[in-house]
Amino acid sequence: MSRGAEIRLSHEALKANFAVVKQCISSKERASEKHIIPVIKANGYGHGAVIVAKTLLSAGAKAFAVAVLCEAQVLREAGITEPILILEGVFDREECERAVSLKCDLVVHSEYQLAFLEALKQEFVSDSMKVWLKVNTGMNRLGFSSVRVAEVYRRLKQLSIIDSVVLMTHMACADEPGHPSVQQQLSLFSQIENQCRGLARSVANSGLVLNFSERLTHPKDSSHEKPQEWLRPGIMLYGGSPSPDVSAAHYGLQPVMTLVARIIAIQELNPGESVGYGAQFVASENVRVAVVGIGYGDGYPRHAPTGTPVFVSGQTAQLVGRVSMDMITIDVTGIPSAEIGSEVELWGSHVSVDEVAKRAGTISYELFCRLTSRLPRCWE
Repeated sequence: MSRGAEIRLSHEALKANFAVVKQCISSKERASEKHIIPVIKANGYGHGAVIVAKTLLSAGAKAFAVAVLCEAQVLREAGITEPILILEGVFDREECERAVSLKCDLVVHSEYQLAFLEALKQEFVSDSMKVWLKVNTGMNRLGFSSVRVAEVYRRLKQLSIIDSVVLMTHMACADEPGHPSVQQQLSLFSQIENQCRGLARSVANSGLVLNFSERLTHPKDSSHEKPQEWLRPGIMLYGGSPSPDVSAAHYGLQPVMTLVARIIAIQELNPGESVGYGAQFVASENVRVAVVGIGYGDGYPRHAPTGTPVFVSGQTAQLVGRVSMDMITIDVTGIPSAEIGSEVELWGSHVSVDEVAKRAGTISYELFCRLTSRLPRCWE
C-alpha cells in the first residue's frame, strides 16, 4: 500500500469552467468584442501552468496572463507561442529587454516602467508589442492616477515599438456581489476612458465576470465606438469561488483539483483520551479515529480546525485534533467501512475547497498555491 496522497486534476473540468466564462458574455459580444485571457500565474494556481495552458488552448484560449517574467519564460520554453501578458510588468531594463525578446505583452503601472520602454532601442525590438496601461481606480496598489493617464498614453503613442495599448484596472471588491465600490471604480474608469478614446479595455477578474457581467459593457451614451473588452478570469477557471459567501457550484463551476490521501492507521479512543499534538481533541465518548497520511508538509492547511469536513467511504467525516506535518486525524465513528487503505478526499467533488478554506480562515487561492512538490499531480 502506498501513502496515496496525490493531486488529481481534470482536463474536462478546466475546459468546462472556461466555457462558463464564455457563457457570461452575450452571444453578440462573444463573437467579436470580448476576449478572454486566462490567468495562469503561480504555476496555474498550483495546478501546473504549462498543462493548464495547453488544455485551455484546446478549449479556444488565445492568450495568457502571468504575474512575473520567470513565469512567462517557463511557458515559452514549453513551446507556448501565444501572447503572454506579464501582469506586474518588469522591474529593471534587463528584464524589459528579456520580456521583449520573449514577445511578451507588458503591463505598465509606474513611471520607471514607462522609462524602460522609452529607453529601448528600436533595433532591439523585432516585432511591435502591446502594452497594458494600468490605472488606479480605487484598489490603491498599482496603476497611474487618473490625472496622469492622458500624459502617459501620449508618451506611449510616441513609441514606434508599441503597436497597441489596452487600458486596464483592477477591482477591489468584485468578489462581493452588490458592493458599492464596484460601481464607483467602474464610473471612474469610464471617465478615464474618455481621455483615451478607442482603446481596448480590461477590468474583469473572476469576481466581476461572475457577479457584475452586466456592467462590463461600455456606457450606452458613449459617442465613440464600443472598445474591445478583455476578461481576465483566474480562480473561477480552477473551480474556486471568488466570493466567500457564494459557492462555486452556484456559478456552475466544477472542481479541477481533487486532493486525496489514504488512511494509514486506526485508533480507538476511550472517553477522556486525546489525539494529536497539544491534546486539542479529547473524546467525550468512544471514538474511532483514522490517521490519514497527509499534513501541512504537503500543503494541507495547518489551521484547519476540528470539524473541517473530509469524505471517506461514501460519507462525510470530520477532522479532529491538530494538523501535523505529515498526518491528520479524522473521526470515522459510525463509518465501519473506513479502514486502513481507504481513500480520503480532502477537497474535490464531495468536499468544497472553499469550505475547507473558510474553516481554515483563508481562501481557496492559498490552498491551491501552497500544495507542495511532495504530492504527485495526476491529470485525467
